[in-house]
Order: sequence, then C-alpha cells, then structure tokens
Amino acid sequence: MTNGGGDRTVPPRLWRRPEISESASEVERIAFFSDAVFAIAITLLVVELSVPEEPLADLSAALWERAPKFFAFVLSFLVIGQYWITHHRMFRHVRRYDQILMWLNLVYLLGVAFLPFPTALLGNYFSSPMVGLIYGLSLFAPSTLSAALWHYAKHRSLLDDISPALQREIQLKTLATPVVFLLGAGAALIHIYLSVACWLVLLPLVRLLVRVRPAGA
Repeated sequence: MTNGGGDRTVPPRLWRRPEISESASEVERIAFFSDAVFAIAITLLVVELSVPEEPLADLSAALWERAPKFFAFVLSFLVIGQYWITHHRMFRHVRRYDQILMWLNLVYLLGVAFLPFPTALLGNYFSSPMVGLIYGLSLFAPSTLSAALWHYAKHRSLLDDISPALQREIQLKTLATPVVFLLGAGAALIHIYLSVACWLVLLPLVRLLVRVRPAGA
C-alpha cells in the first residue's frame, strides 16, 4: 500500500480493535445473561447440603458434622452475592460494548460458575491447607477478571459520564478485592481460620474504607 506520493509502503495492520457498538438492549442482554449465571451458580451451592438420615437421637451430632459444609455454603453465597453486586453496579454504567468486553465478561462468568466445586471441596476437607489454597485462588480469579472488566470498559470509553469520585471508588474496590482474596489464599497454608478472617473481616473492612476515602476526597 502506498501513500499519495507513492514513495512509502504502509504495512497492513495485523490486528484491529473490535468495533464498538452502542445499543442499550444489547448491553441489557449481556447483563441478563450474567444474572442468570449468577443465579445458577448461587443455587448450585445448596446441592452439597444433604439432609441427615441418622436417628433423631443422633441428629445434633449429624448436623454438627455438616457444619463445615454449612459454613462453606454461607461463605460462597456471600462471595457470589458480592460479585453480583459489583457486576450489577458496574453494568449500570456500561453504555457501549465490543467483542473483547463480551469475552472478558464470559471468562469472568466461567470463574463464577466454577465456584460450587471449590465450595464442595472446602466443605468436605475444611482443615486441608491445599483445599483452602484452591478455594482462595478460586475467589481470586473472578475478582481479578472483574477488575479487568472495569478497567477495559473505562479505557475503551464504554462507560457513561460518572463522577471522578465514583470512578476512584469502583477502581479501588476492584483492585483491593483480589488482593485480599490472594492474601486469604496464602493464609490458608498457615491456618484456614486465618483465611476466614481475611474473607469475612478484612475484605468488608477494606471495601468500607475504600468507600469512605473517595467521599471525603
């Protein structure tokens, strides 16, 4: 290919950015599909909670034996619920989309749909450091992809006009969440209850502090 003077060859581009589409109905379809995956994943968590078949006299002991499964269920329910809230809040501001955004969202949903499996592992092998590490990394992956979703949408100007304070809040939350989940995964190698402290205490505290700081900026 030559320019107007015919003296220079311009090599063809090997890769082009995907075309940006602006359609509210198509963005809603992406959000609705995502909501369905969240609903199915969060529902599948309860499959591991079987009803005891022991005699009534042994019911208390049987329920106590299932305590790790109940805990894993509640923990994963809250985590997936937090993922859904973050995703819902994010897509409230998405006005345009392209193929890369759709693929990032799909891979993110893959991580969410996978969570019932490590939840079952955690319920069955609660004291295992390896299982705690697997579970923690399974939480880390979707949260990292959520951050990638937000930063890509912001970089490609796929969002509506939002205030700088709200942008900072969402950005800090998307960055802080995977860091806490990664710390929790590593803490499982020391003791599972240290991971639990990260997931149930440190994560809400960090997200609360992140929310307060931009408001006062």
